[in-house]
Amino acid sequence: MTKTRFSSHRRTKFEIWSEIIEACTRPRTKTWLKNHLGLKSRTLNQSLEFLLARELLEEINEFGMVNFGSTKKGVIALQKYYDLISGYFIPTSNKTRKSD
Repeated sequence: MTKTRFSSHRRTKFEIWSEIIEACTRPRTKTWLKNHLGLKSRTLNQSLEFLLARELLEEINEFGMVNFGSTKKGVIALQKYYDLISGYFIPTSNKTRKSD
C-alpha cells in the first residue's frame, strides 16, 4: 500500500489535526487514518484524543467497528482554519509588491 502523503517537512499539529478532520468527513477507521495520512500510532492516538475531547471528532460504532467522523463543530473549525491560511498565506493575485 502506498501513502498519499509525500512531504519532506514535518507537519505541525495544526496540519495533522486539519488532515484528520478533513479525512473524517467520511467515517474512517484508525487503521485507514494511520495508513493514508502517514502517521505514527502514537501521533494518531494523541491527535484523536485531542480532537475527541474538543468534540471536533466523534466515535461511530457500527457493525462492531469503531470509526471516527467529523462533527459539525469540527467542520466549522476546519473551514475557519482554511480561511485563515488562505487569507494570510496564499497569494490572491499576481501583483508584485511596491518597493519602499
